[in-house]
Amino acid sequence: MTETPPQPSAVGEWYFASQGQRTGPVTEEVIRGCIAGGHLDSGVQLWRAGMGVWMPITLVPEFARDIREHPLRPPMSRHGTPDPTTLLIGLHDPGQTNYHQGRVLGSVDSLIFGILSLVLPCIGVIFAIMVLPVASKAIAKSREERGVYSGVGMAVAGRVLAIISLILHGAVLLLMVAYAWRR
Repeated sequence: MTETPPQPSAVGEWYFASQGQRTGPVTEEVIRGCIAGGHLDSGVQLWRAGMGVWMPITLVPEFARDIREHPLRPPMSRHGTPDPTTLLIGLHDPGQTNYHQGRVLGSVDSLIFGILSLVLPCIGVIFAIMVLPVASKAIAKSREERGVYSGVGMAVAGRVLAIISLILHGAVLLLMVAYAWRR
């Protein structure tokens, strides 16, 4: 949000904004109840005294466990349908997150480099080695933020392709050594 946050009235009181409408102050318990009841979507922004800027609810640590237990629905437009702009750009906030297009950063990279590791002879092993830590980190982050961001499938596929590539490259290397040994 570009608007100036409201003046704090009490510590622990939260304000939330959705579809251009601000509401508050409300207590943390009210927000937890709204999450549990499915009344909030992932496009909701939160602010309270001490925060410099409005933050997406999915990035506020106080509510991470609640969101894992009760995943939020996608952001809605004013017409009650999924908001196409937030679905296209995701919940990206360059100063605060490691997310892009609603996916954990690294999940798409893992898949692409996993494919490259299989189809590029010789240098494919370099891509395979690069994929393993990136994919593992993306998988861990996707599981940590379960229900909020996607991408775990792409990261797993990338990791599997990298492992297959390493096995195939290893087998080719062993065959080359065995062939050279016989000569």
